[in-house]
Amino acid sequence: MSDYLDPNNEELLKDFFMEAELQVDTFEQNILVLENEPNNKEAVDEIFRAAHTLKGAAGTVQMDELAHFTHLCEDALDEIRAGNVEVTAEVVDVILEAIDVIKAMLEARTNGEVYSEDTSVLAGKLEEFINGKK
Repeated sequence: MSDYLDPNNEELLKDFFMEAELQVDTFEQNILVLENEPNNKEAVDEIFRAAHTLKGAAGTVQMDELAHFTHLCEDALDEIRAGNVEVTAEVVDVILEAIDVIKAMLEARTNGEVYSEDTSVLAGKLEEFINGKK
């Protein structure tokens, strides 16, 4: 592994946080579009790509809690993309809540901590979308 890819490398972490901020912005902008236009496929695709990119980047810097949670979001979004989950006010609310958790996870890491709040209820809601129960 190159020195750059060392998860303790300050330059890598700086790049990660800049990229993460961009992905969260993309997430937020497109969920607002989706709130007003539930059938907007482009917005769903953009949100999915943001989650996918953030998941991969978090894995690279060994932020496992973020990678795991974002993977759940990505899987739920994939069900929306596939047409298996309809975009409703409840779905938008769950995604907005997920964005808040992602932001809190990033903030904790920025402060040198690991997010330790219980996400099981929200994870359960995302898993319901994944398992086709919504």
